Amino acid sequence: MERKTDKELAVEATIEYIKSWNAAEHTSAATTEDFTNALKKIYSTIHALDNM
Repeated sequence: MERKTDKELAVEATIEYIKSWNAAEHTSAATTEDFTNALKKIYSTIHALDNM
């Protein structure tokens, strides 16, 4: 099985994060800007793990 890239992991994690956000009570639905911002942060975090 091939190892997933940082980008693939970031997209998968962001999707799960947004699904959780949208499922929470008393929150408004996530916007495309929310998704993009989360994706950038999550990708940056995952990518930084290689340097630890």
